[in-house]
Amino acid sequence: RPQLCASMLAADDLIPVDKDSMNNLTVFSDYRLPQLFLSMGILKLIDTELENSIRRQAFIEAGSKEEIALRAASVLAAERVCQIVNERGAEQGDGAKSSIADIDYFLWRTCVKLDNEDRLSYPFHRTRTFCY
Repeated sequence: RPQLCASMLAADDLIPVDKDSMNNLTVFSDYRLPQLFLSMGILKLIDTELENSIRRQAFIEAGSKEEIALRAASVLAAERVCQIVNERGAEQGDGAKSSIADIDYFLWRTCVKLDNEDRLSYPFHRTRTFCY
């Protein structure tokens, strides 16, 4: 939550922050990024019990190894997406770099849009927590 707060305040120019500082943050791995990455085939589950739990919309315990693995994999996948976006931008002569906060916002909005259009193959995982 602190990362999300800082990112939102910086995006609205409510706190002074340089772009390099924002690159020290990670994505805000809530329930949407794992849903998007699983649906797009960016992440694959080898734990069939976890996959079945997600598909049945059963609750996954906060802090469990399964929940931590989903979130950690999403952070790593988003970092790679950010790298690819910036590498391709550099190849095309675009000097602008996307921050991880930019990528996170884009991915989150894309997931919400695709979910509203019923175009995702996975539901979001259910975890009761106050941390996100």
